[in-house]
Amino acid sequence: MRRFFKSPHFVYPIVVVSKSFNPECNWCDNFRILIIMSEKSFDANKLVEFWVESSDEDYEAMLVLNESHKFGWTLFIGHLTIEKLLKAYFVWSKKNYPPLTHNLLRLAESSDLQLDFDKKESLATITTFNINTRYDDYKMSFKQKADKEFTEKWVDEIKKIRSWIKEQLK
Repeated sequence: MRRFFKSPHFVYPIVVVSKSFNPECNWCDNFRILIIMSEKSFDANKLVEFWVESSDEDYEAMLVLNESHKFGWTLFIGHLTIEKLLKAYFVWSKKNYPPLTHNLLRLAESSDLQLDFDKKESLATITTFNINTRYDDYKMSFKQKADKEFTEKWVDEIKKIRSWIKEQLK
């Protein structure tokens, strides 16, 4: 069965893999769907805007979490902030959908961003925040490592990288 899934900026043709489908449902948590991204619905400007706005929201959440001393989650959301900006940059530079990955270094390199050694190292480290807060077996050791001092250092680095990527988008 072919239907259309509407996001705020795009209409994606989808194939429904579940028997029950509610076309009014914006959040398809209850349905197993495969989204097929169509070239016809691709609008690079809207997609860049979507990724940047989403990243900005995550950035604000990161700051609030940091103030609340939720350091592991601060760094996890910091990772999302950078990931979404890198996806915006990919779309901006390649005029195509970004790769389905959380690996920041891979995203940056596939976007042809010019990275020095320090940026590569930072992106590789920030990528680990995605894994370390997501999976229970890593959470406990990461929680001990992600104290206030460690988190402040990496929040500052995330802010610098965020500003740098936004500058590249101009």
